[in-house]
Amino acid sequence: ITASTNFEERTPRFQKMINKYTRDLDAVIGEIRRVIAIGGHATFVVGNSNIKGNYVDNANIVKAVAKQRGFQIKSDKVREIPQQRRYMPISKESPLGNRMKHESIITVVAI
Repeated sequence: ITASTNFEERTPRFQKMINKYTRDLDAVIGEIRRVIAIGGHATFVVGNSNIKGNYVDNANIVKAVAKQRGFQIKSDKVREIPQQRRYMPISKESPLGNRMKHESIITVVAI
């Protein structure tokens, strides 16, 4: 599984970070699949990343791992995170203001 990014020249460090994230996510989703009954649902709320200006599509990574682990995607919605509802509200002038403006709500069903 590879991350969808706009990072044209992936540095080894960047790729290592994405690979570790994917392995960790695979372990988590694998454990969820182990304990959930067929027909059971799980919902993930995921924000995509912007690492030093490089977009990482975490939602697509979650969906790909879930499919590999025996889940079917039931729904996939994107919603805006209102500025005042962010974990760390940031002023509009801050360069951090471009981080995580949307989140994906992904519901899967065990098959």
